[in-house]
Amino acid sequence: MDVISPTSGAAQAGLQPGDQIIAVAGQPTPYFHQFQQVLANSAGQEVALQYYREGVSYTTKAQISGEGKLGFQPRWLLTYEKRHYSLGQATVKGIFKAYTVMSTNMVALSKIFTGQISPGKSLSGPVGIAQIFGKRFDWIQFWSVTGSLSLVLALTNFLPIPALDGGHALWILWEIVTGKRLSDQFLESAQKVGVAILFFLFIYALINDIYKIF
Repeated sequence: MDVISPTSGAAQAGLQPGDQIIAVAGQPTPYFHQFQQVLANSAGQEVALQYYREGVSYTTKAQISGEGKLGFQPRWLLTYEKRHYSLGQATVKGIFKAYTVMSTNMVALSKIFTGQISPGKSLSGPVGIAQIFGKRFDWIQFWSVTGSLSLVLALTNFLPIPALDGGHALWILWEIVTGKRLSDQFLESAQKVGVAILFFLFIYALINDIYKIF
């Protein structure tokens, strides 16, 4: 922890800047989000704290506020740096990033089809996509998310679903292998089925977004 409010539960418990809390109310809190969750569950209560100070373990009791706060500012251990790349280096980095996004989504799609991942937890519609962009405009995040979505759409477009490029490629491959042209009636029916599948996926993703919110 870093700055401690003088009138907070942390100050009254005798905590000092540099102390590292490792357990709250008997629950280990190795990660900050776990620490926040335990505090939220213990709002308004006095709980036991276990912490390290200069490598020595101590225990104390602290009063959690009604908002689930101890009253200190955490000391972030992560450091940030900015790197500059030449055009050639940026191109290589971009290609590697695109490959990573495509391969990750291909693995995720295969796990969805095989039942290893729940579609409800993996698929998002327009609401979920808007939430990914965030409430505030950030130049890097905006274009990173836009580029990733473009790659995902490109991958989806190559799925063997009628009405998509992947479906058309499948019909062309059939004609090359068999030497027979598919009838216009079949292609028209397949196109309708493909549009129905896409419409169903869109509605499912939209309902799934609404379900996650409420």
